[in-house]
Amino acid sequence: LGGRPRRDRAVHGGATNPLRMIVVIPSHRCVELAYLTPLIEGGARFIVVDDSEGAITVDHPQFSVYNWNDRRRILGALDPYFPRRTGACRSVGFCMAWRQSDPGEAIVALDDDCRVYRQDFAAAVERTLSDRSRPIAQVPGPHLNILDVYASIEGPLFPLAFPYSARA
Repeated sequence: LGGRPRRDRAVHGGATNPLRMIVVIPSHRCVELAYLTPLIEGGARFIVVDDSEGAITVDHPQFSVYNWNDRRRILGALDPYFPRRTGACRSVGFCMAWRQSDPGEAIVALDDDCRVYRQDFAAAVERTLSDRSRPIAQVPGPHLNILDVYASIEGPLFPLAFPYSARA
């Protein structure tokens, strides 16, 4: 922030997942490490944005936790522009992740109640974010229903708020 360039870091080693990633977790409750086992074992890094004065602690080398005091220190005069106890803390996490990311490292967000149960989660994210050719969306009417785009998605990887009733 403050016009400083993105930090260049050495390539993160030790990952067994095909995709290196930083996971942003906004929360004011707690973070269950057991929910994230496949990503932890795969070498993902985590940024927890504690949307409180400091209720969350995580004792793990792959996790960084930022609370309101950290936000004030890092954002300075910009801190008031990010309201508290809202989804805005996710945006702060994305900013932190972008500044800490290595070239080619993906940044994804998971809510604190998301359980990653598939060992191939990172590979599924990589397929979804790949630059492979995709068909152009064509619809019979004047508008595109974005939910229709996910009708034939490979595996259970859906965006935030995708209706559970529509998941195959």
